[in-house]
Amino acid sequence: MSNIKMKILAFIIIIKCAFADELNLDLVSDYNVNDCLKINNEDHISYYKVDTNGFPYCEKYGNTSCANGTACEPYLTCGDDEECVVDTTSCFKYYISLGARNVSSLLWTAECTADGFWAPKQCKGGPSGRCFCYDKKGTRLFGSAFQDQSNNMTCACTRRKAELLDSSNPNPRIFVSFHCDEMGNFEELQCDSGHCWCADPGTGEPTSVIVPEKTMKFLKCCKITRILQKQHLCFTKCLTVLRSHLF
Repeated sequence: MSNIKMKILAFIIIIKCAFADELNLDLVSDYNVNDCLKINNEDHISYYKVDTNGFPYCEKYGNTSCANGTACEPYLTCGDDEECVVDTTSCFKYYISLGARNVSSLLWTAECTADGFWAPKQCKGGPSGRCFCYDKKGTRLFGSAFQDQSNNMTCACTRRKAELLDSSNPNPRIFVSFHCDEMGNFEELQCDSGHCWCADPGTGEPTSVIVPEKTMKFLKCCKITRILQKQHLCFTKCLTVLRSHLF
């Protein structure tokens, strides 16, 4: 993070502290997980934290021992020798193993969530590059797009399918019939377990009532319904024109 960005954030925090009660202000900042990962510390990298007042900041890694039940810091796990080691399932494993001073040497750095998992969408190659869908542990999933066309890409559909099929879940599914588009988003018409509904492409949240699969043609998002509606509209217009000429 640049010094200018840090100063702006500090100024916002000071203003919030001074006038929060009177103005009912909320902190809005683009300060994020990756800012902490890329800070060039002398020893090793920092991790993202939020204090009790909701202010984000970067905390240096300090504790390396997990003896006597001592908890490891975020994104680390207790090893066999009671030393905290990099959690290989964490998105931060690349940053932690390299150290902050070497992060700049990477050709690509993963986008991580605050809880240490991989972000659903990972982009490579700059503005002319491509974006791909990943699960929480960094496994590539179906779904991709050119970066300049990926603004609405959420990978929500492929990520949800992966979660439901994950064998490590208490009750994993054997089959999931969600329909995902080429960007990993939800298609507008969704059917699963004998029921269908219209869904928001970015989140998968239902935007209609849920109906039995046999009656999905009555849903507005059903392509068959749209075609029939267009045909009916066309027929109505043609009939109107004919009537105007005949009568």
